[in-house]
Amino acid sequence: MGIRQFWKFLSVSNKLYAVIGVMASLVALELFSLFFAMNTLSSVRSFVTGESLWSKAQKDAVINLHRYALTRSPEYYDSFLTNMQIPLGDREAREALEENPPNLTKAKDGFIQGRIYPEDVPGLIKLLMRFQGFSYLEEAVAIWKDGDTLTLELISYGKSLHQLVKTSASQEEITQTLAKIDEINDRLTVIEENFSYTLGAGSRWLENFLMITLILAVLFVEGIGLFLTISFSRTLSKGLKELNAAAHKVGQGNFDIQVPIRSGDELGQLADSLNRMAFDLRSNIGERRQAEQASHLKSLFLANMSHEIRTPLAAIIGFSDLLKDPLLSEPERLQYLDVIHRTGENLTRIINDILDLSKVEAGHLEIERTHFSLAALLDDIHVMMVAKCHNKPVHIEFNRRGIVPDLIFADPLRLRQILINILSNSVKFTEKGYVRMTYEVSGANLLFTVKDTGVGIAPEKRDLLFQAFSQVDNSVSRKYEGTGLGLVLSRKLAQLMGGDVQLEDSEKGKGCTFSVRIKLMTAESKEGKTPSLLNRELRPEQQLERTSILLVDDVEDNRLLIQRMLSKRGARLSVATNGEEGLSKALDGDYDIILMDIQMPIMDGYTATRKLREAGYKKPIIALTAHAMKDDRERCLEVGCTDYLTKPVQVDALVQTILSHSSKEATQ
Repeated sequence: MGIRQFWKFLSVSNKLYAVIGVMASLVALELFSLFFAMNTLSSVRSFVTGESLWSKAQKDAVINLHRYALTRSPEYYDSFLTNMQIPLGDREAREALEENPPNLTKAKDGFIQGRIYPEDVPGLIKLLMRFQGFSYLEEAVAIWKDGDTLTLELISYGKSLHQLVKTSASQEEITQTLAKIDEINDRLTVIEENFSYTLGAGSRWLENFLMITLILAVLFVEGIGLFLTISFSRTLSKGLKELNAAAHKVGQGNFDIQVPIRSGDELGQLADSLNRMAFDLRSNIGERRQAEQASHLKSLFLANMSHEIRTPLAAIIGFSDLLKDPLLSEPERLQYLDVIHRTGENLTRIINDILDLSKVEAGHLEIERTHFSLAALLDDIHVMMVAKCHNKPVHIEFNRRGIVPDLIFADPLRLRQILINILSNSVKFTEKGYVRMTYEVSGANLLFTVKDTGVGIAPEKRDLLFQAFSQVDNSVSRKYEGTGLGLVLSRKLAQLMGGDVQLEDSEKGKGCTFSVRIKLMTAESKEGKTPSLLNRELRPEQQLERTSILLVDDVEDNRLLIQRMLSKRGARLSVATNGEEGLSKALDGDYDIILMDIQMPIMDGYTATRKLREAGYKKPIIALTAHAMKDDRERCLEVGCTDYLTKPVQVDALVQTILSHSSKEATQ
């Protein structure tokens, strides 16, 4: 299968993921190019600095020899020898790098002897090794070798001068030796000038090369990003326009319309479903029924689809246009990509709901029953509903009545879809109060009852609830968004699972009560006994059974994530939102272990841990923080933390750490 064919059948959400993934990779490539350029130019700067130190040391050495000859004071000769250690260190480093294999330790010591800043040495070594075939560098190293040869001659003449002074030789002999030293100094000066010129030329060439490379990388990233975003948004827009046009014609009674199926993704499947719907209408409905159905589809399909699909589409196209701005900063670009991603997922959800309803109506949707844990499914849904409440004062409550088997035999995907639709509606229409779901065994059925304190439904509007694309409020100024598909799709899915969805009670301004029934089939009734695989699947839920944990973290999302991770493994969690609250709860309660964030308002984790230890608290305290430097770990352990883990949280590592310290505590 070619790339074009593969892309054609890729889902809309996966296409969005692919676009974002490619953009992220290209941005990473751009950042890597910038990092490489900065490091390389920094190393060149170190090389030039080394040459300056070398040149200065040689000049100072010659001056000290003249002073030594004039004053015959040994301190000037010692200064001469000290100055010559710099070019000798550089010579040692060069020869170490020419060894096979290169002696990196010796080279590092040589450069440090040559007074190169220690932090610059690794980059300088990488520069010499990485660009050793580069013409400018080869020429500079050759000049360097000539300079080392003359340096050795200078040292030799310096030693000769020293002997002449020690033996009180004639002034003529001393003058001749100084003349030789000055001659070598002049030759070294020429070599140093050539070396500096070569390094400067190479540095300018490398700077221009890296700048051009970086500019090309930026243009490449921008070009590919704009191409992918604009191409995808135009394709999506074209498909939706064709669907809207087809729906409009169907609404006018033209059932001969055929929407082009351009891909195998959700839009292609939606086009195929619309074509099948038009064919069924054309084949099975009389002329009068066709006119009524066309009017119904026109008013409902266009009114809802045009708004609900065009809203995220407008965001995708609008932010795609903003990405064309060449002056856009990196944070803004990533923010716009995140908006495109989020609205694309919302668009996919709408299309999937339409597609599922079309499959149910056409009889193409099959229920896939399997064994699963009801408790685990409800835990996941509870976490999702709590997150949907955002800052609304709405309490989410799940209650069990009587004995309900945990392992049941049903379609977990469709049951999850039904419950999420019903509960999401309750959360959406409830501004304060509660959304309460109870579940129980009722005869041969599993019964879920969802009650809320939301806006309620007027009696005259109840007939609209289970009609496709219908809402109680269809006005332009309506407060709540939605396609109106959720309830009708939930009822049809429940009916496929041997049950139903019904509105049990509703009063305007006081809330609603919905019931969901599905046929109850336990694992025992289907298989006779629970498969051994299920036992293995239940083991993670027992990992932290009876372990009492206090989680101290000021970020709600972090608390929610860790609560979810650990509660699935049997842990009992309490939470605190800052160090002061955590300190109070830890001293008043009886917890097996504490998970302590570090950066928090009111009182940070360092202070809270230190005060706990000062108060005689002996239980394990694990620092769980985004501070990931070595010093941060040492500081956490220093104030009294038992262990240290960094965010983002890796659930396996967190569980193993908790288990290890819980077991140690139990044996003490």
